[in-house]
Order: sequence, then structure tokens, then C-alpha cells
Amino acid sequence: METKNMQSWIFGSERQAQWTQKIYKKSSRFQNSLQQNYKHVKALETLLDVTPDVVHSVVVFAGNCTFETPMPPDVT
Repeated sequence: METKNMQSWIFGSERQAQWTQKIYKKSSRFQNSLQQNYKHVKALETLLDVTPDVVHSVVVFAGNCTFETPMPPDVT
């Protein structure tokens, strides 16, 4: 599980390399959380010596944020 504590609006799709957080007129880019968590999942699979169907990726946004683009799968 990847958690993000963010505010304001979030823009991004499943396949974009970077997502955007927009607070009023200021925009900040950050790594696509699904891609970031994919690397974590692969490391766990290797470490635990399990098949890909055993570990499930979930990205959770906490804080007062709203996805302004359709929310990608496995993101809440």
C-alpha cells in the first residue's frame, strides 16, 4: 500500500509518468503513485518469493484532495 497525504486537486492517469497536484495557482508534479508502488510490489514478490497474484497494489490518498481526472484503478 502506498499512501499519500495531499491537499487540493490531483490530476493524472494510470499511464502518465507524472501526476500533478494543483493548489490554487501553484502546480507541483510528482511520480505516478501506481508506478512507484509497482516497484514496491515487485520487490516484495522477490523478497517473499511469491507469485504476482499474491501481492496486490493499492494507492491511498489521505488528506483533503480530489481527483479531477478519472481515478485510476487501485487508487482510492
